[in-house]
Amino acid sequence: MISESYNFEVFLAAMIGKQFEEILSDAEEEIRIAEARSRNVKGAPEQRKRGSGEYSARIKAFLYFMRYASRPGSASDLEFALYRPVCESLVGLGRFDPKFLDLFH
Repeated sequence: MISESYNFEVFLAAMIGKQFEEILSDAEEEIRIAEARSRNVKGAPEQRKRGSGEYSARIKAFLYFMRYASRPGSASDLEFALYRPVCESLVGLGRFDPKFLDLFH
């Protein structure tokens, strides 16, 4: 688990410098773990109170953006801006065309 405290910004910071495929894989794994912790298991109510559901939803929105290059409807302006450093990193690695950053204007 990248962020035990369900901090989305910590998760995004951990994605900087990673390859595209690794970001997708890590995001899927983080969602899986967060959701598993909030299901009907011991400690699930506490995990839900700590924000596991919201954390999972935010990562799903980010994953949608990464896969389809389309801003998710659930992402506020502030939240969407948080994706930019990850995308800048991918541009720097040569994985994304620099024009991809135009999505943030």
